[in-house]
Amino acid sequence: MHKYIEKLMLVPEYLPNFQCIGPMCEDHCCKGWGITVDKKSYFALKEIKNKNIANLVANGISRQRGDHSKDREYAKLKLVEDKGNCMMLAADNLCSIHKELGEKYLPHTCSIYPRHTKNLFGINQQSLTFSCPEAARKGLSIKKPMQFIESKVYVREELIEKANTSHAEDMELANEIRFFCINLLQFREISLWKRLAILGYFCEQADILRSQHKGLEVANLISSITNSLSGNDWEELFSVVSPDFEKQIITSFYLMVLQIESNAEYYQKIVGLVLDGLNTEPEKIVARYQAALELGASKFIEQHDYVLENFLVNDVFTSGFPLLTGKVWFEAWLWLVGLYKILIYSWVGLFANFGEKMNEETAITATQALIKSFTHTQEDFKRHVISYLKEEGMPDFASSLSSLKPE
Repeated sequence: MHKYIEKLMLVPEYLPNFQCIGPMCEDHCCKGWGITVDKKSYFALKEIKNKNIANLVANGISRQRGDHSKDREYAKLKLVEDKGNCMMLAADNLCSIHKELGEKYLPHTCSIYPRHTKNLFGINQQSLTFSCPEAARKGLSIKKPMQFIESKVYVREELIEKANTSHAEDMELANEIRFFCINLLQFREISLWKRLAILGYFCEQADILRSQHKGLEVANLISSITNSLSGNDWEELFSVVSPDFEKQIITSFYLMVLQIESNAEYYQKIVGLVLDGLNTEPEKIVARYQAALELGASKFIEQHDYVLENFLVNDVFTSGFPLLTGKVWFEAWLWLVGLYKILIYSWVGLFANFGEKMNEETAITATQALIKSFTHTQEDFKRHVISYLKEEGMPDFASSLSSLKPE
């Protein structure tokens, strides 16, 4: 069956401490997903003589046809209709395949999650998605800037995604861009929204250079921005920006309810609590949102912005942002901003509901639930979010500042 190899990889510091908690997971990954089965796993499972597994395979796995019949999506696992659980999930909330046969028989999809294993621009790396509750607890709760370390990783070699630039000489620059973005997001001498704004400026200016076939000059842009962080130019710019509170609030509300039909149980709970705290009528939302900020939500966000920073840093590291997240880097930045705005809005709504009982655990739970519903989506959905943000006042860097500035 599937074989594993050991590789030395660059990983976030939380990863070596992560372990699936199985039946204790409150929002497990065996429910509500479209779980595909690769061709090799499909035929290996079909040959199993274990009666219990054979019956489950016969009734729980179906072939896919047409465009979905590729090796990685050769078949799919069925879900139990009334619960939405995978048919392989036993009564003790353990996977029957894993329990009876071992990890090597798991389909690729189940073997991977919540891991992302990649070779990006010559660097072997692995990270976790924070749509997994235990991964979210391990990664989002880090209070100091997230570090990256080398660690031995066991992985199926065929699952290491590979990405390179079109020209070998750009490899060094590609990695310089990636880690500049991470370092910028971790530059704690200025507040997080300002770091995110400067990242938007970088993406917009880099897009201009790339459109002029001057992509290699992005290295000079990085140097210029890095040097400017120690001066007052950014503070002078941000000080003259007038935030548009009402548009910020209504825009964030719209983004959060985009997935209101999601069957993710925890997301539904979080949305319900947020709406209970802020209401659904536009005039009441704005008033309650501002009241919550004044009563302590603003202070709570400031004290726990490391959670938001860790999410952004992990996403940038995992996705290869901005090089691999779309042709237009500014649009990739807008998608990040959209997620950031949703998370901020949910925290304020939860604070409006819980008041001083709002804590780190609640913030991380909300963040995990929202990440699960929004980051495992189709490209059409992402394009809709980006288009909406552009239409609502964020077509370029300068215009975006009033939608980011919190006060």
